[in-house]
Amino acid sequence: MDLHLVELDRDHPGFRDPAYRARRDAIARLAHGHREGTPAPAVEYTEEEVGVWRLVLKKLARLHERYAAHSYLDAFPALQLPVDRVPQLEEISARLAPLTGFRYAPVAGLVTPRIFMERLAAGTFLATQYMRHHSAPLYTPEPDVIHEIVGHAPLLADPAQARVNRLFGEATRVCDDATVEGLIRAYWYGLEFGVVKERGQHKVVGAGLLSSFGELGRFETEATLVPFVLDDVVRAPFDPTQYQGTLFVAESEGALLDTLSAWLSGIVRGAARGR
Repeated sequence: MDLHLVELDRDHPGFRDPAYRARRDAIARLAHGHREGTPAPAVEYTEEEVGVWRLVLKKLARLHERYAAHSYLDAFPALQLPVDRVPQLEEISARLAPLTGFRYAPVAGLVTPRIFMERLAAGTFLATQYMRHHSAPLYTPEPDVIHEIVGHAPLLADPAQARVNRLFGEATRVCDDATVEGLIRAYWYGLEFGVVKERGQHKVVGAGLLSSFGELGRFETEATLVPFVLDDVVRAPFDPTQYQGTLFVAESEGALLDTLSAWLSGIVRGAARGR
């Protein structure tokens, strides 16, 4: 097996930290050894990793009260996320499954957007298990266990959000690569960095924002907020390694999910008619 399973960019906070890189490799090996249909492997998190988890949850709690959409806040308690330890993917799956049928499956790191979204159709959410580097807890340039659990799990516990996630998977399965590019951008700006209006205020329904207290606390002042127009969204590029310069704001969470649902369902129906 390769000595280094995980490649980090030179500007990654952990690039020059050999202990962190070894830790990433060890967690990646657990994911590589996982077999579909079996429980996700347990990770024994270190005191340093638990400290990052505890710090980020404390910082996010205040921002969630201010910025998180009601669907996220309503679903959050059902997950019973501990503050004093990092929960395992399997225990989150056990709480999600009775609510919406979603379960987590471990991956070693980034997978292609097509692979990630195709698995959503069956209610499988591919998730990493490593912790962001302790020197940069505000934000991670790649999805870590905080992003996967704190960002996504409460949204996957909401039936309307879960349904749209599944539709993204169903649409991806029937699309060519050119069309999938538009799906990726819609997922990014809708479910990863989605912003909506609630009672005249900006609220967040995007897992990327909801798991980054650095970006969540400043998106209203530092990002350009524009109306969520699907035709614009599917043509808008993005950089996952930086705070987002542009965010699309829907008139409500219901309007956002209805727009995405109608579009994705149309793609699926169109493919079925073409067979």
